Amino acid sequence: MSNDDIPEMNFVDMDVDFASLMESADSVKQEYNTGDKVTGRVTMIGENSIFIDLNGKSEGIIPKVEFIKDDELKVQEGDEVTAYFVSDDGGEISLTLRMSGDALHESLADAFAGQVPVEGKVVEERKGGYTVSLAGINAFCPYSQIDFRSQNPEFYIGKTLSFVITRLTERDVVLSRRPIVEEEAKEKREELINTINEGDELPGIVRKIESFGVFIDLGAVDGLVPMGEISWTRNFDVNELVKVGDKVTVTVRKLDWEKDRIVLSLRESEGNPWEKADEVEHNVAYKGIVTRVESFGAFVQLPNNLEGLLHVSKFGLGKRIAHAAEVYSEGDEVEVFVLDIDTESRRISLSVEDEDHDIETHDKSGVPTGHSNAIKVGNTVPGKVDGIKRFGVFVKLNQSKSGLVHVSTLDVPPNGDPLKFLTNKFPIGSDLEVEVLHIENGKIALALPGTNAEAESKASVSAFMKSNKSASFGSLGDVFRDINL
Repeated sequence: MSNDDIPEMNFVDMDVDFASLMESADSVKQEYNTGDKVTGRVTMIGENSIFIDLNGKSEGIIPKVEFIKDDELKVQEGDEVTAYFVSDDGGEISLTLRMSGDALHESLADAFAGQVPVEGKVVEERKGGYTVSLAGINAFCPYSQIDFRSQNPEFYIGKTLSFVITRLTERDVVLSRRPIVEEEAKEKREELINTINEGDELPGIVRKIESFGVFIDLGAVDGLVPMGEISWTRNFDVNELVKVGDKVTVTVRKLDWEKDRIVLSLRESEGNPWEKADEVEHNVAYKGIVTRVESFGAFVQLPNNLEGLLHVSKFGLGKRIAHAAEVYSEGDEVEVFVLDIDTESRRISLSVEDEDHDIETHDKSGVPTGHSNAIKVGNTVPGKVDGIKRFGVFVKLNQSKSGLVHVSTLDVPPNGDPLKFLTNKFPIGSDLEVEVLHIENGKIALALPGTNAEAESKASVSAFMKSNKSASFGSLGDVFRDINL
């Protein structure tokens, strides 16, 4: 190729183009002012820095430590992040998520002008709010500006938080945290609307305990656990179950985004005790605790946190009462029998009387304690003398059951006064061990163990029960006919 074939180059135009490029580059450098909000994508994660592509025009750098929370790096390559312009030093654009340390001390005016979040430590309470240390400079944050949600004032003491400067003079610096947490709450709310559903389990932190329930922080958004959703038992102290700051797992019961209400449950996450209702046996004695008393009966906590109703008609007292509180109080221990379980309506009917008269006692956890003290024919059981009549001794066997030791079994002197003899020998309130001879229709015939009349008494009782005629049972039959034991 000859020199004539070489195209003529316009160096003037090249100079103009090069100058334009330089001018364009300069414009990139001057594009941002301190405090400007910028958005870009993470291109590289270095040992100490995170590199951000700012729309292909330039690259910014953010200290890696700003993305570390709870010892975990909260960003990865490709993530979009929003930060604030700090400075441009020789083409190296410094960005920050929040200003802190020496950079903050040197740039308070820039942070104020650009509303760049600044990092400060809440040092103490003062009149009307808090003292916050900003790189050694004391600032003030009013109570109303520390959060948009109510919280115990001491909750914030010692915490390092992000603020914006709302006033900056030579004499004072005033801060607010509300715009930051409100923006976080808005973003979290949108995230929750798209991700959670009723029935989901979520992690949370106990933020506040009130008389009507517990507020749970779900991450800048609160949910409420009503008192009825804290425990399956009725008789509990909420302060013994949870404390402010506890990490918990909750179940979403109801969502109402129009009213910004999230109803949660703590007890659902522990498992529904009704799923084990089939483990509770009918006509078996269980020891329970009275959790609530109403006019119509007493609610009793059973094993596995199940609760049943002991209706007044099942108290076994043989008389009408106006209110269950005449007999029971909250916290009373009572022995009851399960008569019926309705898992669909979640109802358990209880009674202090056993229907089959074959009683097996269980402790609070549902473990059988054996038959040695059960009120069962042939068993020897402890009791207390509850009353004396001419025809015999009444013995209280438990809270609801009494039996009769008939005078015919007690070797009363033929010519003596039976009432005087029985009163002297069996003082009211004294302990007395007796043997159960027979049980029918709530009536319990007793005898002293090892007495000579025991065999004869058993025969008489058996004959009475078979014939159901008082004459074949002698005077004891007449007694049982007229007295409700």
